[in-house]
Amino acid sequence: MWTLIVECWFYITFPFLLWIGLVTKKVFHVFGAIILVSLAAKLFNFGGLTLLYYDHFILGALVFAWMKYDAVPKLLKSKYIGFVGLALIIITVVTPYPGSRNLLWYFQSLCACSGAALIILYHRLFGVNFSMPVASYLGKISYSMYLVHAVVLDAFIKLKLTSNIPLFLIVVIALSSATYYYVEQPVIKLIHRKVWFK
Repeated sequence: MWTLIVECWFYITFPFLLWIGLVTKKVFHVFGAIILVSLAAKLFNFGGLTLLYYDHFILGALVFAWMKYDAVPKLLKSKYIGFVGLALIIITVVTPYPGSRNLLWYFQSLCACSGAALIILYHRLFGVNFSMPVASYLGKISYSMYLVHAVVLDAFIKLKLTSNIPLFLIVVIALSSATYYYVEQPVIKLIHRKVWFK
């Protein structure tokens, strides 16, 4: 549930910060300042959870703004950024879970977000389309994974299995697949049958 609290506060505060950026015509400066404050909160341990994760959300907004205003930094216009993004995600996966939400934890999650942002930017810049059935399937069950992974992580912490990342992934994917097919999809179908969408 802690992630939903972070998301809610982001959705409440972000429009105000975006408005400041648009009014002052300094969107990128505002985004950069927010990222720096969020990074400082991690390093010096201040602010609440929303501030600690704010940079993650801003990375997505930043990629969108770069594309909208055709302002992608020259450094990121390289075809290598896709590989850098993939490398950051791999670093996240192979780095052992620290056992608590410390600086290493935030580094891992920031690597994952930065990697995803770079891969999205790479796709938008170069229009590379390729078929990856495994990635497509994970995308399909991603919301279930989002809901399930924290519960599994808590169980792994209690069972002292946090170093077994392959087992963690297997359990998360298996449970997420089950909830996707037996909970999420039936509920969506029920809603579509019972609710008339204009």
